[in-house]
Order: sequence, then structure tokens, then C-alpha cells
Amino acid sequence: MTTTGATDGRVARGARNRDALVEALLELLREGSLQPRAREIADRAGLSLRTVFLHFDDLESLYGSAADHQAAHLAARYSALSTDGPTGDRIASLVRRRAEIYEEIAPVRRAGLLVAPASPVLTRRLADTAAWYRREVARVLEPELAALDGRRRADALAGLDLALSWEAWDGLRRVQRLSVAAARRVTTLLVERLLASL
Repeated sequence: MTTTGATDGRVARGARNRDALVEALLELLREGSLQPRAREIADRAGLSLRTVFLHFDDLESLYGSAADHQAAHLAARYSALSTDGPTGDRIASLVRRRAEIYEEIAPVRRAGLLVAPASPVLTRRLADTAAWYRREVARVLEPELAALDGRRRADALAGLDLALSWEAWDGLRRVQRLSVAAARRVTTLLVERLLASL
């Protein structure tokens, strides 16, 4: 094997190991292990503990890579929502999309919220995600928001963003123990009533 071939093989193996560690962390989080240790992650990936820290400076950087992986996975699955059509149709598509995403990310999100206070990387990822969700609400419901003046528009957007937030969804699903269908109905009602009151 040439030196170039050996180097290419090491690079490919390194990329596979990084991916395996990220997937192992995500699997453990999805299974309910809120703060898996490096040894658990390595074992799940079928790698040595040393390999974890060969590819990641610390667990925070591994969590950051896992957050990036999950964001890329979601972005690849979902296209941009339409800004055309009746208000009710746009609300329904927004609520349906949020329900799908929130149900998929729930275990990983809960673990991320637990780790975030000690993790600048995760704190930044969560803030970026929240900002993206807010921009999506503003874009999809722009026809309704455009008719409002500055202060009323800002207040309306804040209320809509809250009604469609992960925190509201988690409260409906985990605290109030509503089914997905019931949580969707309540979220839709909140958004419709907010818009009707403008």
C-alpha cells in the first residue's frame, strides 16, 4: 500500500469512528440516558475509551457534533413550509411540522437542556435553533404579521413563537400528558386565537 493509500485509510477510519461515536451518543440519549459517560459511549460504538478523546477534545465537543448531526438530519428531511394559501392551512402545516420534529428530538433535546448550563457549545446551538424556529414562524405567518405596526408585530411574534415552542409542546406532552393529536389541537387553538386577537 502506498503512503497516500495508508493515509487515506486512516482518514476514512477516523471519520467512521467519529460518526460511530456521534451515533452512539445519540442512541444512548434517545434511549433515555440523559448524561452518558465517555465509557458508555465508547462501548456502544464498539471503540476504546481512548478513541473518544482522540477524536474529540472533551464530551462537550462530542455533544456539539451530535447536535450538528441531528440538525443536519432534520434539515435534510424537511423542506421549507409554504407562505402561500389560507391562514388555516399554513397554521396546520406549521403545527404538524413542529409536532413531528419535537416528537423526534424529544429525548435528545431533554438531555441537551440538562447539559447546556455547563456547555457554551450546547447553549449556543439551542439559541441558534430557537432563533431559526422564530424566523420560520415570522416567514410562514408574514401575511398576518405584516398588517401590524412595530410593537404589536413584535408582541404577536413573541406570542406565536411561544405557542409553537419546544417548551410549550413539552409542557403539553410531558406535564399535561396529552396525546400528540390533543397537543396539536391545543397548539392550533392557541395560534388561531392569538392571530384572531390581533
